[in-house]
Amino acid sequence: MIRLRWITLLTGAPDEVCEQIVEHLGLSRCHHEDEVMDFGLSSTVFPLGTDQFLEISAPVRDDASPARQLRRTGPGVYMLVFQVEELDSHRRRLAAQQVRIVGDFDEQFPRGRWRSLHLHPADVGGAIVSLDTSDPPDDFTAMASPWREHVRNHVVDELTGVELRAADPTALSRRWSSALGVIPRDGVLALDDAEVRFASSDGRGRVHVVDLRATDRGSAGKSFTLAGTTFRLV
Repeated sequence: MIRLRWITLLTGAPDEVCEQIVEHLGLSRCHHEDEVMDFGLSSTVFPLGTDQFLEISAPVRDDASPARQLRRTGPGVYMLVFQVEELDSHRRRLAAQQVRIVGDFDEQFPRGRWRSLHLHPADVGGAIVSLDTSDPPDDFTAMASPWREHVRNHVVDELTGVELRAADPTALSRRWSSALGVIPRDGVLALDDAEVRFASSDGRGRVHVVDLRATDRGSAGKSFTLAGTTFRLV
């Protein structure tokens, strides 16, 4: 199993972006933290569909990595979280592929156990990659607050894909293939519930694309920009 479970956007205007999420996507906030662990960024989380999540983060300390990245690249996709069945085989594969692990987490939360590996951004590119397990697997136990009561599906009901743009999309595809252990086919990494695509930036910066499945005909075909990221309702 490998699922795209969570996407984090980094922005310097979190309140504005959260308002736009409610307006354009009809989502409901389920969780907020002024600072996550010691990462130097805040977190506001919205359930997306039945069991995926959209997180809006902003730097809270100028000396932390998120603030440096925001100054360097501007707002955009900051992290993608992929749920897997277990981590041991991925540790061995990552070591063989020379992909470094910069964060190794094992936490017991009120609803269960959460484990996570954060991969070195320099070895992957495009965004931080996190490989996570959750016990029970059908919940996301790192969410301390109850989130199911905030599920809203009247505009969108699934995160179906992410398109990462780079000057050399072929090289980026190879690096993500090594990170996820998925063989690319025609430049696409097909997961159990979504796909990760790669495209040329054409000198337009690092604007990425997020595809969401629309639940009504009035929303299908719409697109808009949130936190330097293009959202398409398909």
